[in-house]
Amino acid sequence: MSSRARPASLSARPDGIRFGVVAYPEGGDVETLLADFVSALRSRGVAVGGLLQRSSREANGRPRMELIDIQSGQSILISQNLGARSSACCVDLNGVASASAVLRRAIATRPDLLVINKFSGLEAKGGGLRAEFLDALASGLPVLTGLSERHRKAFEEMTLGAGDYLDASPDALLAWWDRQFSCHESQ
Repeated sequence: MSSRARPASLSARPDGIRFGVVAYPEGGDVETLLADFVSALRSRGVAVGGLLQRSSREANGRPRMELIDIQSGQSILISQNLGARSSACCVDLNGVASASAVLRRAIATRPDLLVINKFSGLEAKGGGLRAEFLDALASGLPVLTGLSERHRKAFEEMTLGAGDYLDASPDALLAWWDRQFSCHESQ
């Protein structure tokens, strides 16, 4: 392996599965798990691209969602503060469009691992970053994402049931990552 801990030519696994899915229950999240995993891989010299999510609350209690470009550290706000009394969806589609551009650039740079923060409601309905998910999966790159159990059916319809479903633990993610290389090296 090179100093970046990557085989010279990482090709698709023989079974075609190149992505890991961390499913989590409704109301849960995997933001910290994915961010810590990305940090650990980068410290080992692995080139990681894509998006991580950082969620918090506005002063009025409304959700604040940012996507972080893993390669540049740039923050993209994907929510809008509609006021404390609003019950409308707060996703800012301009922010999602900016995130789409980041993912397309990341796919083009062919990192060792592409992370897409999560498959959620917009993607389940055919929008959001769904096209980028499909491009990423078709690219042959290893892809890692989070998935709320609430959207599992739509995700499985999109992926035809393929993917490695992983426990939401650092050990499970590391074992999945290590398998990506062991399959390649045994060819």
